[in-house]
Amino acid sequence: MNYICAKIKDKHDRSKYRSMTSTENEIYKPKEELVHSFREYTPDSLLEEGEWYVIKSFSQQEYALDLMKKEYQVVDYDELEHDDYKHIDFLFVHVDKTLYFQKVGKTRLTKKKRLIWKYGDSFEYIHDADVLTFNEYPDAIYTRDDDTLYFRRLDKAAGIFNGMIELYREATEPEVTEFLANDFIVLANGFDASQVKTMNRKRITLAVDILSRLKDNEKKEIFSYIKEYRPDLAAKNQKFTIGSENDLKMLLYGIEERFYTTPVGREKRIANSTINLN
Repeated sequence: MNYICAKIKDKHDRSKYRSMTSTENEIYKPKEELVHSFREYTPDSLLEEGEWYVIKSFSQQEYALDLMKKEYQVVDYDELEHDDYKHIDFLFVHVDKTLYFQKVGKTRLTKKKRLIWKYGDSFEYIHDADVLTFNEYPDAIYTRDDDTLYFRRLDKAAGIFNGMIELYREATEPEVTEFLANDFIVLANGFDASQVKTMNRKRITLAVDILSRLKDNEKKEIFSYIKEYRPDLAAKNQKFTIGSENDLKMLLYGIEERFYTTPVGREKRIANSTINLN
C-alpha cells in the first residue's frame, strides 16, 4: 500500500504532517529499481548518469526529520484539509519501510481547468481544480532498514531537510575576504571579494577546511604542486597572483589537488570531479 502524506508549513509549529490518501497503485518504482549505483556524498564529486548520493546513519544527522528519528503510524496524522493545500511544503509516500520525498514548489500548487474521466462513469469538467503532480523520480528516498538517505541533487534534498544546506554552503562575504587576505595570495586587477561568484564561494569553504588540516610542510608541497601546473599564477615568495575568477578557481582546484598528468601521454589535465578510492 502507498500512503501519501504531506508536510505543511505551520508558523505555529503545531503537528505539521497530514495524511492525504492511500492507493494500491505504484507511485514511484521500488528503490531497487530507481537506485542502480550510488556513492557517499562529498562536495567535490559529480554524479555519473544514473548515480545517487547517499548519507548513511541519516537519523543521527541534525537535519534529519523526526520521521526518521522515531517510529510513527500514518493513522496518527490528521487528514489534510482544503485550507492546508496552499501550505504544502513537501509530499512523502510511505511504502513499507521506505519513504519517498518530493518537494512541492509554487509551480506545483496550481489551480487548473480539468476535463477528467471518472472510471465507470463519464467525463466531468472541473473549472478550478487543485492539482498536484508527481515526478518520475523522487527528490530523496529514505530506507529505514539501513538508515540511509538517497538523493541526486543536494539543492532539492536541502529544500526538504532543514540544515542540510550546510553540506555545500557558500563562504560568506567576510569569509571570502579573509581567504583572499591569506599571505600566499596577491590580488591584482582590482579583484576582491565582491567579484567572487557562487561556485568559487563553495570551493573556498572546502579549501579552508583542507588547509586547516595540512601541516606547514604539506602546504609548501601543495603550493609547489600548483606552481608546477599553473606557473602563470606564480608570484615571488610562495605567493599566487589572483586577478580574476578563473585565477581563483585554478588556485582552489590546486588546493583540492585536482591537477594530474596522464601516465602514458603525459598530458596535464584537471579533474572536473573526484572520487576518493579509499
